[in-house]
Amino acid sequence: MENTTYENLVIANGKLTEGNKSLTKKEFINCEFNACDFSQVDFSYSVFENCSFNDCNLSMAKFNDSRLAKVTFNKCKLLGILFCACDPFILNVDFLSCLMQSCNFSNLNLNKTAFRECKLIENDFIDTQLVSSEFTGAVFECTVFHHCNLTKADFSYAEGYQIHSQNNTLKKAVFTLPGAVGLLRHLDIVLK
Repeated sequence: MENTTYENLVIANGKLTEGNKSLTKKEFINCEFNACDFSQVDFSYSVFENCSFNDCNLSMAKFNDSRLAKVTFNKCKLLGILFCACDPFILNVDFLSCLMQSCNFSNLNLNKTAFRECKLIENDFIDTQLVSSEFTGAVFECTVFHHCNLTKADFSYAEGYQIHSQNNTLKKAVFTLPGAVGLLRHLDIVLK
């Protein structure tokens, strides 16, 4: 019988071969992944609990119905990941200094999630709960926030965001200049 539960592992420089890109229905508890290439790997129906991904490439990885409980992504490349396909009831993640492009976080509860010093390009946050989330030092390009609850979210020293204040809840959110100018772009005004 194949082992489907892995505990207290440290995996470094791991890469799955072209013919073996599936890690579905696995359970990883207290595991650390360092400098692994998990591009296009299918993690569907898997469980990650108290795990960290450090300097990993997870481009186009699949997490359909996966449970991510206390998972940290540090300096990872995250391209085209549909986080909205994860199990929404068990989703607790943080992102630190990651490159995140074309990821979808729609319809998720990501309250108190860190996106600290990440580069966020063309990501979707639609109907997303982001209360007390942290975007400090983040750099945004063409990322959409629509019908999001950003109450008490921290955008200190973040730049490039364009958040429509009438379509999102921004009560007690924190912004700093010059990044806060992104709150005015939708008003079609000229600033001097």
